[in-house]
Amino acid sequence: MNIVRHFMQAANSYPNNVAIVQNGKSIHYSELKTRILQTTNSLSEKGYKKGDNIMVMIPFSVELYVHILAIFSLGANVVLIDQLKPKSRVYYAFKKSECKAIITTKTIALLKFFLFSKKLWNTIITIPISTKTNDGYIDRKDTDSALITFTSGTTGNPKAADRTHGFLNTQLQTLIDEMRISPRDIHITSLPVVLMCNLAVGATSIIPPKYKNTNAWKLLANQFPPNILSASPHHFSEISRRIQNDKLDRVFVGGATILPSFVKQVAKNISHNKVTFVYGSTEAEPMTTLSLETYSKLISTNSVGLPVGRNHPNIQLKINTKDSTTLKEQPEGQIGEIIVAGPHVLHTYFKDEEAFARNKIIANDIIWHRTGDAGYIKDEQLYYFSRMRYAWILHDEWLAPLTLEKYLSINGYLEEGTWLNVKGKNILFIQKTKNLKKVIESFPYTIDETVFIKQLPRDKRHLSRVDYEQLLCKYES
Repeated sequence: MNIVRHFMQAANSYPNNVAIVQNGKSIHYSELKTRILQTTNSLSEKGYKKGDNIMVMIPFSVELYVHILAIFSLGANVVLIDQLKPKSRVYYAFKKSECKAIITTKTIALLKFFLFSKKLWNTIITIPISTKTNDGYIDRKDTDSALITFTSGTTGNPKAADRTHGFLNTQLQTLIDEMRISPRDIHITSLPVVLMCNLAVGATSIIPPKYKNTNAWKLLANQFPPNILSASPHHFSEISRRIQNDKLDRVFVGGATILPSFVKQVAKNISHNKVTFVYGSTEAEPMTTLSLETYSKLISTNSVGLPVGRNHPNIQLKINTKDSTTLKEQPEGQIGEIIVAGPHVLHTYFKDEEAFARNKIIANDIIWHRTGDAGYIKDEQLYYFSRMRYAWILHDEWLAPLTLEKYLSINGYLEEGTWLNVKGKNILFIQKTKNLKKVIESFPYTIDETVFIKQLPRDKRHLSRVDYEQLLCKYES
């Protein structure tokens, strides 16, 4: 079933519901449907057809969803990449996914000579609004590709996660059920996949305005006070300062490590029973969920890692032996690699057998996804410890960047800091602070070298995860 069917049904059932609010402007489902079908017609007139792969490079906006849903309606496949730089990365993704074109905004198209490899200049297009509309959408099989997304690829070429229509249907329904989204909801989110869930049921989505746009935030407060908020920790902090938190009845935070100091901040403003922390990845979202109340109880009794909750009912979750390419389950309490299986766990990469071999384990006809995360299970609760590649073992004890980050957070240090093991040396990266001596003396592990930073580099999408690769590059250069 074509994933766009959910939106079409919602638009037909709730034509007068506001679909998306962006920068103070709103668009109803009926109007959004018309624009999608007009864009579908424009794509068809340009010669694009069922099965074509089309890269979309449009910021988080109404236009992004108009084009994504138009491509789905055409029976074509959407290709997304999370950043424009470097040029070689975009070119690799374009060639790897065998794209027919890159659809982007007029502004980005004008800058194509600076932003894109010369080999791609003739593939970059903008889609004019057609006065004609298509009659509907082309049906697709559950096994047909729908959405190809390229993951970060910090240690090489990015992986092309290949989501079929069947997989997307399952993933969206899983998230809709977990978040209990209904047509009555007004949902502000910084997470693009969650906005798709809203569109699938007829809910109102709010794309957060720029944080300095006070007029847009005032308009939201008066006309569209949200009752659901979903965001990464950074965006949650920014959004919650600008909306009426007493109107919220559900809050979901994910996309990065949830530190104790952040949880305390959330608890000051929002009732414990309204907040859920979500742990997942590109290939499996969600894997686990955890209430704020349970987090607070577990963090006080646990000394290693951070609690991330019980696995989702549709997820099988195990802890596998470090670096094992076969299923070798670890006993309870032992750290290893988190692996998952289930209907909303991605099974395929686009024409990439090597990526499949690196990231999947097949055992008893079950395909397990290797998350690359280290963790352990205790009393049926999963604890996150680190990305596997940044963890190290010293005197039979597992250590990781989180060891220091959690220490700073629990002890109330406001400074940003982390540490990494580089060629056997423990390197501390921290802001210059009067507390530095106290941090080093009280931290229970040896620090071999200190590097001062203005602030920790963060991932560009969520602005929450520490970019350890960037830290390493700066240190080694």
